[in-house]
Amino acid sequence: MKFATRFPLSKTLALLGAFGLPLALLASPATAVTLQPMTVAYSGVVAGNLSTAGNSVLTCSTTSGTYAASCAQARSRSTTRLNNDDYQMVNIKAPFAGLADASYFNASSGSIVVPAGASIIHATLFWGGSMRINPGDTPAVDPNAKGQVLFARPNDNCAATNCAVTATAADVYQINPTTSLGPYRASADITDKLNQPNLGWVVNGPHQSLTVSVANIQTTLGRDKAAGWGVIVVYQDAKTSPHHIRILKGMAQESIIEDDLFGFDGFQTANAGNVLSEVALVSFDGDASNATDSISVIDPGGSAVIADRANPDNNIANSTISLAGIITPYLNNSSIDRATNTFGVDVDRISLVNGLSRNVTSAELQPSVSSDVFYITGIA
Repeated sequence: MKFATRFPLSKTLALLGAFGLPLALLASPATAVTLQPMTVAYSGVVAGNLSTAGNSVLTCSTTSGTYAASCAQARSRSTTRLNNDDYQMVNIKAPFAGLADASYFNASSGSIVVPAGASIIHATLFWGGSMRINPGDTPAVDPNAKGQVLFARPNDNCAATNCAVTATAADVYQINPTTSLGPYRASADITDKLNQPNLGWVVNGPHQSLTVSVANIQTTLGRDKAAGWGVIVVYQDAKTSPHHIRILKGMAQESIIEDDLFGFDGFQTANAGNVLSEVALVSFDGDASNATDSISVIDPGGSAVIADRANPDNNIANSTISLAGIITPYLNNSSIDRATNTFGVDVDRISLVNGLSRNVTSAELQPSVSSDVFYITGIA
């Protein structure tokens, strides 16, 4: 979340996985389901800001399953059945960095957008899938390899160069690992892959973009599966005011029974005029058709539901990759791997005007779920 404050230093807090804290994490309530406690991946003050990108590596099948006939429309969000629950989910396999078809089993791409001339000073890659196997499902290719993926930039040739990204053991977490029944998350620092010159950034007016790709995310295939990735970058830009940015990583579950509640402080909002803030969200297994989940920001002066045009106030985990209320132009429905429906993968950055009250120094982010479940895998 980014705050307009009375101090020269703005505070930026983005929720990668769902919730974030600008400076201090207060004690979690007894009802919270923090499956893996959040730890710091990055924290610092930078003249710049953050940006996110992501995509799914699964899509619905047009040939198998009860609603296969609706799959093509579901990919473009033009039918009523949009959820991964309704479809047999299969791998997306976009071309990947010069690899032969037999060398990888899923892949997708996304676009990182930052101001022209900005430089990347930190980047964390998050990915996740499911090891759950129901009758008729296809097992993961190698469940033991869920802590490793392939990552590529536009000029990479992964047939000639090792493109593997590997998470440390502490950065891989799976629900019910002994029975292989649950979703998992993993993350890794990929700063050294994005802070180099001549990567292939494309300048378009005031912005520059870089297409990045991720492959070989381990996951079972079948009905009600979600798998994909998200990246959060911190960039330095001389034209941008300083912000405090913190990236946390972990895993929490939000459901009708138990929600997380996170407190944060260490900032002060303006005592006059509009208070501007920004929240970025990445989550897994949210449903596009179910208007059942929201996140509110609560402070001593009031509360507001986090929402924009792409993320309704009653469906924030709605299988979208969006920036400032617009689904990312990279996902333009021109091919299966560029569908606007990401079937359970969310990477959203949401801007709020007066979401926070004036002259407050603390607030909480509180999710609410009236049915279903979604998973939080990190915060920034």
